[in-house]
Amino acid sequence: MHKKLFFIFCLFLTIFAFQGCSKSELKQGKLPERFNEFYQKFHSDSTFQIQSIIFPLDGKPENVDENYVEGSFKWNATNWEIHKKIDNKDNQMKHTFITLNEHFVTEKVVYKQTGYGIERRFAKVGNRWMLVYYQALNPM
Repeated sequence: MHKKLFFIFCLFLTIFAFQGCSKSELKQGKLPERFNEFYQKFHSDSTFQIQSIIFPLDGKPENVDENYVEGSFKWNATNWEIHKKIDNKDNQMKHTFITLNEHFVTEKVVYKQTGYGIERRFAKVGNRWMLVYYQALNPM
């Protein structure tokens, strides 16, 4: 029951924060303190990654069509694939972080040639960064 309440609280905060501001309030640039440290560990330690995700996790599966209903899909521990560090050595992707405030960061990675990409949203819950949303590869 405690996990469910925690999840609902995080979901509420995420929805409120992202719907309650205009695009002009979103800013790229400086990431919150210690976010980079979290981000590196998230991609190098699979146990830490799983512990840093609030399951069931909101998001979208890969290649949704026009019949997809927002909110109808949840990631869980059984359908989750461990995320590795994104390799953009050949500069084929546009990789951006949008910092809403010191508690919310959205990451977008879009393949320049196809326009397909992923989106991840991270929220600081208490003193810990958590993944609170993941959209798999879809048109962006």
